[in-house]
Amino acid sequence: MKRSIFSPTMTAILLVGSVALSALPGCDSSPSPAQQGCPTNLGAPNEMLRAGKPFPPLMAEGWFNGEAPTPEELKGQVFVVDVWASWCGPCKKAIPEMITTYEKYKDRGVRFFGLSQDDANTLEQARVFVKRAGVPWPNGYGASTADSLGVEYIPMVFVVGRDGRVVWNSQASPGTLDDAIASALGE
Repeated sequence: MKRSIFSPTMTAILLVGSVALSALPGCDSSPSPAQQGCPTNLGAPNEMLRAGKPFPPLMAEGWFNGEAPTPEELKGQVFVVDVWASWCGPCKKAIPEMITTYEKYKDRGVRFFGLSQDDANTLEQARVFVKRAGVPWPNGYGASTADSLGVEYIPMVFVVGRDGRVVWNSQASPGTLDDAIASALGE
């Protein structure tokens, strides 16, 4: 008869721990529509920024993989903002599709930006991930703009129209990212 390498107490601790980890909302491989992705590290969120609301200026502690956009550069532009983190599995899984969408719209003047929830402790992981994944757009870290977006789960994507207002967000708007960008472009 084979004996377990763990004591009954250790087995119980491991079982309870694995159940608790699997209960983190949206961090499994099949998040529910209401809880898409991982909980953010933002604390209690503000009201979620919905379609029709003005998008705040893009601000972050710092930027990597490109320069921070100025409000003047974004005036009259359609842009996409992806709120993500290097420690979020669903965020990483979404990047190939985001890159495909970027490639489709970059020559039509649509700009893409990331707002990473990574801080000084995980910033290097974020930089490495962006480089390895081939993410071509600038990413803000320690992203203070994300605090005002009402983001509770990541990834969360916003499409902002030429008027500076949210056209679509991935957690509260119908349709797809592609549909939202096309609509913002007037296509």
